Amino acid sequence: MNYLSFSSEILSRVREHLPDGCEAELRKIEKNNGVEYIGIFLKRDEPSQAASPLVYVDPYYRSCEAGADPELAAMEIAGILTRPVPEDICAERFMNIDHVRKNLVFRLVNRERNKALLPELVYREFLDLAVTYGVIMNSAAAGSGIVMVRKAMADEWKLTEQELFECALLNTPRIMGEDLKSMSEMLGRASEPVEDGMYVLTNTEAFYGASVMLYTRLLKKLADSLATDLYILPSSVHELIITPGEGENETFLKQLVREVNELEVSREEVLSDSVYRYLRKEGKIVRV
Repeated sequence: MNYLSFSSEILSRVREHLPDGCEAELRKIEKNNGVEYIGIFLKRDEPSQAASPLVYVDPYYRSCEAGADPELAAMEIAGILTRPVPEDICAERFMNIDHVRKNLVFRLVNRERNKALLPELVYREFLDLAVTYGVIMNSAAAGSGIVMVRKAMADEWKLTEQELFECALLNTPRIMGEDLKSMSEMLGRASEPVEDGMYVLTNTEAFYGASVMLYTRLLKKLADSLATDLYILPSSVHELIITPGEGENETFLKQLVREVNELEVSREEVLSDSVYRYLRKEGKIVRV
């Protein structure tokens, strides 16, 4: 059974386990780089219940392919969908401008690979990338997540893209932090010299950590400490490889990034095939 057929079948099974009056539907969700997933959600009639959970079909498809019982999967999904919505997750929180201003962060994504999705979002161009925005959602019961900022949301908040960027520029380093390690540390050999002078840079969550490229203060501090420019290699949307140098073999670096993206990184997690350079004297990033 293929993915689409399974999605339809599991939806039918889920509906059998829902209380009267609950209606479940399938929805296609476009993620980063045009990757689409199918999710099951409950239709909500009341605005206060707008935060209905959405359960992705993909992990259940894989587990059932491996021999799991689809009926048990359907029961589990129905249980998730009908859990009470935590009180600290509600649509009203996202209409509270103070909440939005304090919890707004940015992400970096590839502009060309997201050309179908970006027109729906508030974003700004950055080299061959796009700076997009999200509101951090923290719930004691449901954990953390990020709600992407769409144009309609920004219009409701009466916030311009520039205002969103200024808030995110303050919040993202504060909320997501930064994590810089030498390659030796990453490989568990911290007592040895830095391997080829390479560093791994991400945020403390290692989630869309390539956005630290916008932390220019951090890049300046590192470049000044090494007294050189920095090459920035996007190993994924989650992290960057930093190597010091000026006039290095840039063709080799580009080839390295392309090969890693093709062989090691999932389609959804690719940031770019480009190599970037932080110019220490100018204090800016350029595309090589």
